[in-house]
Amino acid sequence: MRELTHAVLAACLMMAGSLLAEALAPTVKLSQQLGEPRFLTVVPAQLGPWGAVEDGLAAIVDPQLDEPGRRKLNSEVLKRVYARPDGQRVMLLMAYSPEVGLTLRAYRPDAVYPAQGWAVHDRRSDDLALPQGVLPLQRMVAERNSHQREAVSTWQLIGNRAIQGAWHAQLMRIHFNSRNLEPDGQVLRVSSPLTGDSAQAYALHDDFIRHLVGQLKPDALERLTGLSAPGAAKAPRWLPAPTAASGAPATPASNAAGPVAIASATSATSAASAASAAGVVAGTAASSSARTAASAQR
Repeated sequence: MRELTHAVLAACLMMAGSLLAEALAPTVKLSQQLGEPRFLTVVPAQLGPWGAVEDGLAAIVDPQLDEPGRRKLNSEVLKRVYARPDGQRVMLLMAYSPEVGLTLRAYRPDAVYPAQGWAVHDRRSDDLALPQGVLPLQRMVAERNSHQREAVSTWQLIGNRAIQGAWHAQLMRIHFNSRNLEPDGQVLRVSSPLTGDSAQAYALHDDFIRHLVGQLKPDALERLTGLSAPGAAKAPRWLPAPTAASGAPATPASNAAGPVAIASATSATSAASAASAAGVVAGTAASSSARTAASAQR
């Protein structure tokens, strides 16, 4: 009897989870509101002293997806090698997909490098202070065949928010989903061959990133880093859902309470579903407990 009670409770909990998931499922894609990053258009070939060069692209580590895999991911990818007049080079990879989970799984460096036979170590988080704000970076060293070593610096975005790890990624998903928005995802990576101290390599990356961020126009800056130009008004970190009548985004004049209204409506729906699910679970549990007690008395 006890096993039956547990089975009934498990089934009720699964049903409650399904109801909550349905209640929280967003119906508006953030990519439709913000547009795609369009790396080729917004990232200049010349970034201060750094200039794009044609050779060296084959050395950039990527997931090496086949054509069906690329179609499934529906991604936009930019790969470039930049060189400085003193001979220093960095490799830049930018990947975007409207489906945030696909982007992060396919292009996250600690997954991509091991899949290509690299060993990854010395992983750490770092904050790069810029005039536009603080950019959270993930650093690591990759090594293959004992003679190939790379220093890697990465930042990732969910929507137009730079994330600081898996826990922050989950929070950002909840942040957007609670506003009825399905976020997109980006992985932006700077890497270089490592022949000496990793600190020197990371300093090289930081110099490149500063010039990259400094050359981006305000809209691209927000889209690719989550930052804003110094002194500029902060761009909205989310947009309200389209109106039911037109399917078009609300005008700025009516946006003031948009996120709050969406959050309230979503929260109300979620609360109602949660209450309903909780009622089912509680009622079933009480009924099961009563039957168990009656059986024990008999």
